[in-house]
Amino acid sequence: DDPKSRNIWEKMWRAWKLAGEEYLEKVDYIAKVDFDSFFIAENMRVFGSYLDPDKPWYVGHTLYHRWGQNLIYNSGTCYVLSREAVRRLSIRLRDIPTVCDKCGGSQCADRAGAGEDPQTGGCLRDLNIVPTDSLDKNGRQRFLPFRPRDHLFNIEYKSDPHDWFWHYKGAIGKKQVKQNCCSNYPIAFHNFKTDPAALYNKNALYELEYFFHSAPYESRIIGMDPPSGKSYQYDPLILNFELEANGDIKNVRDNEKRGKWLTEENVKLLQL
Repeated sequence: DDPKSRNIWEKMWRAWKLAGEEYLEKVDYIAKVDFDSFFIAENMRVFGSYLDPDKPWYVGHTLYHRWGQNLIYNSGTCYVLSREAVRRLSIRLRDIPTVCDKCGGSQCADRAGAGEDPQTGGCLRDLNIVPTDSLDKNGRQRFLPFRPRDHLFNIEYKSDPHDWFWHYKGAIGKKQVKQNCCSNYPIAFHNFKTDPAALYNKNALYELEYFFHSAPYESRIIGMDPPSGKSYQYDPLILNFELEANGDIKNVRDNEKRGKWLTEENVKLLQL
């Protein structure tokens, strides 16, 4: 009921459900891209060619600040799901409960005003699908939550445990600043707004259009290093909790465990 709420989660879970029901035969991957993001589809096409879309990949800029809730997810500025991830997610979304706007936390639920990206991560967590390592071979980001100028000149590493961007990135994050922030073949940047109105910064987008689309497609195939095919990277020395062998936090609550939806009955649904 909040007139300022954009209700992105309520829109997106229905969109993912529809995509899984009607579009899987037409695509290898589906990208969710914010209106003020710049998405370089050619680079994603090369990146995705190294992965099998019939496996559940979840690719983007990984955030760790809610790891204490056993939740690791990709920033909603731009993330990509393989068709198998979309297929499984759409089945999971058939029976999500509707809860009050203050209920549910990171649970997979229809909740007014919920944050879209952590809710998506929570639903994928139910399926034991976690973010894929999207860094290049030099540890640089391919999915960037801010503009190039911000990453290159303004953003400094912070060890503040309350900082949503740097929390739990540790030694890996310390290397991703200034000139070492960004892959030579980035897939997305974000935050192209003009102040104070939330409108496109068209001039900045035109500049990116020129720089990132002028290179021949063949050069991207030769130049881009393949993804590792592993799950998210992290610095184990920065953690203040213990992990189980499957990646769950030790002694995590049952409703926050990975794969909690995968009962014998629901696994049969996924196999139909």
